[in-house]
Amino acid sequence: MMFKQPLTASVFFSVHWRDGAALSTGADHRLAITWPSPGHGRSWRCGHHQTGADWQGAGRREATVSHDVSHVCELAVSRRNRGSRLLVGIAGPPASGKSTFAEAVVSRLNQQGGPAASPAALLPMDGYHLDNGLLRSRGLLARKGAPQTFDSHGFCDALLRLQKADTESFFPRFDRQRDLAVANAISVAPDVGIVVVEGNYLLLKADPWSRLERLFGLTVFLSPGLDVLRQRLQSRWITHGLDQKAALHRVTQNDLPNAELVLAQSRPADLLLTQD
Repeated sequence: MMFKQPLTASVFFSVHWRDGAALSTGADHRLAITWPSPGHGRSWRCGHHQTGADWQGAGRREATVSHDVSHVCELAVSRRNRGSRLLVGIAGPPASGKSTFAEAVVSRLNQQGGPAASPAALLPMDGYHLDNGLLRSRGLLARKGAPQTFDSHGFCDALLRLQKADTESFFPRFDRQRDLAVANAISVAPDVGIVVVEGNYLLLKADPWSRLERLFGLTVFLSPGLDVLRQRLQSRWITHGLDQKAALHRVTQNDLPNAELVLAQSRPADLLLTQD
């Protein structure tokens, strides 16, 4: 079965901007910026990392994640032309925290008011998993979660239609308890102005994912280090019943190869969030 582990308040991100990506949006950069950090393009580290022994640490890290969510929302609103639909792509390797982050962005957007406010919707890529029976017949069940185990062309075609759709649109949702996709379980109404799409492979350079390059009005990439991902992924499988050996096998034979592919073969995003 496929499970996700929630992103907790202890997750801490640094923020990195591609050259010119943020400067063209008119966004406010007085963002609790504390000191420069190395990286490509223009790069700042938001907040201040504290150890678990510091009683202020968890609260500050929680505030940093909340701050990043707010800033992504500000960017999305600023980049959307009224009367049009903006697609925001949130990508990253498995266990990077992208699903929880994307949910938080949509929730924050839907809490905003004002004359320019428009409903937001969440569209996870996971609904496009191929069925287990089909994967088994192709010898791919052990690799579930790899790019070849998704209906990638169907997913990309659906996003291309969604950007200009003026009627209600329906999409599959992945049910993790049953380990299968449920057809037409997600509805996107015609008045939804911002759709947040999240998934591992949104920024891959390979076909058909590369067709999405011009589709997203804003892209975000969550990128903890491989050591962090390995620890999270192994903990995830142990939490859901595997012993240490089986969990390590699952991680090294499937999850980490997928993560390494995403990290190595994704094109740069507008905004990079890296965990310290």
